[in-house]
Amino acid sequence: MLSKLRSRRPLALLVGVVIVAMVATGAVGLFDAMLADDSPQRGQEEPPQRERGGPDATTDPEPAPDLDALGDPPEEVSYEDASENCELGECYRVVGVTGDGLGQEETVEAVANHLLDQGWGQVDPSGREPSGVPASETILSDGEVMIQGTPQPHPEAPDADGFVILAHAEAPNQ
Repeated sequence: MLSKLRSRRPLALLVGVVIVAMVATGAVGLFDAMLADDSPQRGQEEPPQRERGGPDATTDPEPAPDLDALGDPPEEVSYEDASENCELGECYRVVGVTGDGLGQEETVEAVANHLLDQGWGQVDPSGREPSGVPASETILSDGEVMIQGTPQPHPEAPDADGFVILAHAEAPNQ
């Protein structure tokens, strides 16, 4: 076999076959790229987000629940509506919580205990029994909305002791 590659004609034939194969592969890739859906380039408008209703829905997502869904805050805590954000077709509200004379963890615990006293259900995302789990590691829900608290300031509410994320939910398993 090596003796045949020492002459010019078989070597030229082999090189020609390799070049034709590379050009053909590049052409197939080029045609596939031209026929594929165009993704938005930098600076172009994003495609519409999909709503939770189905994979083909192109309507705007449902706005985040209002701050009023939390009701009145506990006596020693105040709420601050920081912002409404929408990601992946779902909107949520960032609510800063500030405790008067309370620490960060105590402020989030006070909000959680207040909502539990109002009949909200507690759900632990890890599947553990929710009793005894810190408020910052659980989700509270009244069946229509849910919250999850964090005892750290949020960039959109830097003066708050912590924040809660308020979003739409389904009823917790109680």
